[in-house]
Amino acid sequence: MRDIDKVKSVSDVQFSLQDNDVNIINIKPSFKDYKETNNENDLTRFQKVCFGLAGLPYQAYFCAIGVFTTVYLLNNAGLPPEKTTYILFISRIIDALTDPIYGLLVNKTKLTRFGKMKPWIAVAIPLCSIAYIMMWYAPTGFSQNQLFVWYTFWHSFQFTVITGIRIPHTAMTMYLSHSKQEREAITVYRMGFEMIGLLLALVIQGPFVSGDSNCIKLNETQFDFDNKTNQTNIDILSNWDQYKYTYIAIVMTVVFLAGSLPIVIFVNEKPELIKVVDKKEDKKKKISTFKELTRMFTFKPYLLIIGSTIMTTSSIQIIQSNLQLYFEYGYTAIK
Repeated sequence: MRDIDKVKSVSDVQFSLQDNDVNIINIKPSFKDYKETNNENDLTRFQKVCFGLAGLPYQAYFCAIGVFTTVYLLNNAGLPPEKTTYILFISRIIDALTDPIYGLLVNKTKLTRFGKMKPWIAVAIPLCSIAYIMMWYAPTGFSQNQLFVWYTFWHSFQFTVITGIRIPHTAMTMYLSHSKQEREAITVYRMGFEMIGLLLALVIQGPFVSGDSNCIKLNETQFDFDNKTNQTNIDILSNWDQYKYTYIAIVMTVVFLAGSLPIVIFVNEKPELIKVVDKKEDKKKKISTFKELTRMFTFKPYLLIIGSTIMTTSSIQIIQSNLQLYFEYGYTAIK
């Protein structure tokens, strides 16, 4: 009789060999054995936090843009409502169109010594930081049409480059660990930090713009204009009102960099996992990028999804902005 001394891997069956007969004995693996054999330990807790932390800054950006853009363009930039609506709608269209293009390009990216997804994130971080500050900067001496072009460009550019962080960051999950449990864990980290980012944007930007309405400004400037001290205070207040969104954008950008840079510095993709996926892609019939994009944007169901996405995201942003305008001006009128 020959016995199997030790079974290294957990299985639903155990084989015992006796006189050329095979007897199957059902056994139930213990949780301890399962835990020991499936604990890959590819990522430390610090790396998991660094990966999840990257979800905080771009969600904070999205929240701030969705809630405060309309108020800024109306009250500070001085644009009429119709031009403000065009800016929001055009930028959302470009965002919806660039998402699938980014997805295709990221998927076709070959493995480099820095990884497959990290180069995209590293390039997009400075571009996104510059674009966000420019979104909240009002150039002096510009006409309304010039301001319309200025803000349309920077809003569209911002949504384009931030996609270069969001899509690679999400796709990076599959290349960080061999363990399914660890991939699920870092997804939880990412989603948790994204929720914190939504709240953080309101905490940082909300208090500074809570009284930012023309009605409040008119009520606060009811004083004796012969008083030179009061006139000086109004000049100082006007300078702050003109550039406070830019200052807040700089603060938000510092938060963005603090959340985005750790994933580039401390988190590394697994080259063997990337090679497995690339090997499977190489076996498929190769199609040019232009041909794939043509197929994508001529596929009617996909176009319907893109259209519904644009309408949905635009509606949500308009509702967010209108709620803020309603509470802001409604509170001032009641007061």
